[in-house]
Amino acid sequence: KDITRAVQAGWIAGYPDGTFRPGAYITRAEVMTVVHRMLDRVPDKDHLLPDMVVWPDNPETAWYYEDVQEATNGHDYERDELGIMEIWTALEPVRDWAALETAWANANS
Repeated sequence: KDITRAVQAGWIAGYPDGTFRPGAYITRAEVMTVVHRMLDRVPDKDHLLPDMVVWPDNPETAWYYEDVQEATNGHDYERDELGIMEIWTALEPVRDWAALETAWANANS
């Protein structure tokens, strides 16, 4: 019943062979994809920006490419003419997470 609801909501689609594997471990790519679908974030590789952060283990041919890029790069966007796909308009500055963590730790120690 829960799988049917998640499919109807558009959050999951199952594997290419038409199966669902609720007992299997979930991958990071699968988590990113589900979260983006739940948040109505629909990246499209034809509308990403060339100066975004990329990963050597995330090839453009991978089924999860857009979702990894969506999770990696803070950005502004507009929706396409159908109101579905994201068209990225600007990247946010890359944050120095180590510096933010140090500042937080110093302020809260």
